[in-house]
Amino acid sequence: TRIGSSQNVTAAELLSATKMYREKLTELDNIEFKFIKEEQRLSAIKEDLEDGKQKLLAEQSVSEKSAKVKQLIIEVETKADVTSQVDMAYLVSDAGWSPKYNVRAVTDGSEVELEYRANVYNNSGINWKNVAVTLSTASTETKLIKPELGYAWSLNFNSNNDKGGTGEGNLSNKQLKNDKVDYVNIEAPGLDLYMNLDVAYDIPADNEPHMVSVGDFKLPSRYKYYAVPKVDDNVYLISYINGWQKLNLIEGESSIYYNGAFLGNSYLDTKFSSTELEVSLGVEKGIQISKVKKEDKEAEKTIGTNRYSKLIYNIDVRNNKAKNIDIEITDQVPIAEDSDIEVEVLDVSGATRDEQNGKLTWNLNLKPNDFIKLKVEFSVKYPKSKSKAIGFTLFRFGRSKVICPKFR
Repeated sequence: TRIGSSQNVTAAELLSATKMYREKLTELDNIEFKFIKEEQRLSAIKEDLEDGKQKLLAEQSVSEKSAKVKQLIIEVETKADVTSQVDMAYLVSDAGWSPKYNVRAVTDGSEVELEYRANVYNNSGINWKNVAVTLSTASTETKLIKPELGYAWSLNFNSNNDKGGTGEGNLSNKQLKNDKVDYVNIEAPGLDLYMNLDVAYDIPADNEPHMVSVGDFKLPSRYKYYAVPKVDDNVYLISYINGWQKLNLIEGESSIYYNGAFLGNSYLDTKFSSTELEVSLGVEKGIQISKVKKEDKEAEKTIGTNRYSKLIYNIDVRNNKAKNIDIEITDQVPIAEDSDIEVEVLDVSGATRDEQNGKLTWNLNLKPNDFIKLKVEFSVKYPKSKSKAIGFTLFRFGRSKVICPKFR
C-alpha cells in the first residue's frame, strides 16, 4: 500500500515510515553538524593565516626600515697608526616613553604604595637586546638660533582677542604620529631629569609599549572624606600623599587600588599639586549624606514692589563606620551680581563662607554612629516686575538622560 494515498495504511506501516523519516532527519542533522564544525575549523585556520600574514608584513616593514638605518660610515683621522676602541652613540627620533603609575592604599594605612612605571616605545627599526635604559625628560632638539621676545605682553578685559598682541604668548601643542603610537606633550619638571633603571631590558622594535619599572616607593599619607551633596549624594575618600616632590614625578595615567581591589584608572596630576598630592579612592558607602529642601509656607511673599523668596535646606550626615572620620562637606549660597538683587544669609550651621563665590565649607569629625544635621537658610529680595521680565527663578533642576524604547 502506498503511504499518503487514499488507500488504508496499517499502524505498522505508519510506524515504519515515521521511523524512516526520523532516521533520515537525524542523518541530515549529523551531516549539517559536520559541515558546521568543518566551517569553524577552516575559519580558525583562515584567521591564523591572516594573523601570520600581518606579522610577516610587520616584520618585513621593520626589516626594511632597519636596512635603511643600519649602515653607518665613520671617518677617523690620525697622525700615526694606532689601534683603538671606538664607542659610538647615536640619536633616533622614533622612540620615547610615557609615565604610568599604580597607587595602592589600604584602610587605616598611614602609607601609600606608589609604583612608578614607564611605557617605553621603540620604533627605531632595531631591536634592543639586554640594554641599560635611561629615561630622560630632556629635549632632543638642537637649537642654533637665539629666540626673540616678540609681541608685548598687554592686559585687557577682552578675553576673545586672539590677534597675538595680548596674553602671555601662544604655546604650541603639536602632536606627532608614527604608526600605532601617538606622541603627545606632557608637563615635566623644569629641570632635565635622567633616571637610570637598575635592570637591563629587551625592547623590540614592534610599535608596542613595553613597561619598565622606575621604582617602588612608600609615601606618608593622610585620609579625608569629601562630599558635595548638591552635586552628588556620595561620599568620596581622598588620600593626601606627602613626599612626592623628591621623586620628580611627571603627570600621567594611574591605576588605583584600594584594599587590594582595583578601583579604576585615573590621572596623576602633578602640575597643580603643592605640598600634598591628592588621589581619589572612590565612593565610601559607609557614610550616608543627603540634601533635602525643607518646605516653608512663608517661603514666597510679595511686599510692595518687591518679591521675597526664602530657601531652607537640610544636609544630613551619618557615620555608619566603626571609627572616627574626618569629612569635608561643601555647598553654596547664591551671589548677587545685580544691584537690584539682595541676598541675606540667615543660617549656615557654622560653615566657613567665602564671600567672593558663596562657597560653604564644613570640616567635621564624626564618631561611629554620629548623625549631624546641617542647615542652609537664605532669603533673596528682587523686584517683582523685573522677575517677570527676565524669568528670574531661584530653582534650577538638574536633569539626566535615561534610555527608553520608542514604539512606532
